[in-house]
Amino acid sequence: MKLLYLILLFLLPIISFSQKYILIDKELQKTSFLADTATLKELNAGYIVFAKNDVDSILLNLKIIKTYFTSKERKRNRKILIKFGQTAIIGERQHYSYGERFDINMYSFIGDLSGKLILSNSRLSNLMNQKRVEKIIRLFSSTPRALNS
Repeated sequence: MKLLYLILLFLLPIISFSQKYILIDKELQKTSFLADTATLKELNAGYIVFAKNDVDSILLNLKIIKTYFTSKERKRNRKILIKFGQTAIIGERQHYSYGERFDINMYSFIGDLSGKLILSNSRLSNLMNQKRVEKIIRLFSSTPRALNS
């Protein structure tokens, strides 16, 4: 009997179903949710698909990017390139006489599917871009069981 329990204990991680993807609305209006599969149907519905394994890295990098909008220090390099897992953050600093603004996008590559989420737009103020990044952080953080499972 103990042998049967041990076998079931070791097989449990193999036979358990886990949700591998987080779907975020590109317009940030709908709630985010977890899914087992990522299909073209979700992309056509306005969602972008991210790997659940990348969530910790996404949150860490978004928190770093959020500090860009309040920093008064000018950076020399114009390009921003951060790659991790199946996600990449690519951006460019726009230098103005009164400060910097940023064009930053986050790209996701899941199999044959890819998508782009706009993090910031240099035509908007840094305050508006910072609020957008904070909203994206909240969406990733509030996805049910996103970090625990």
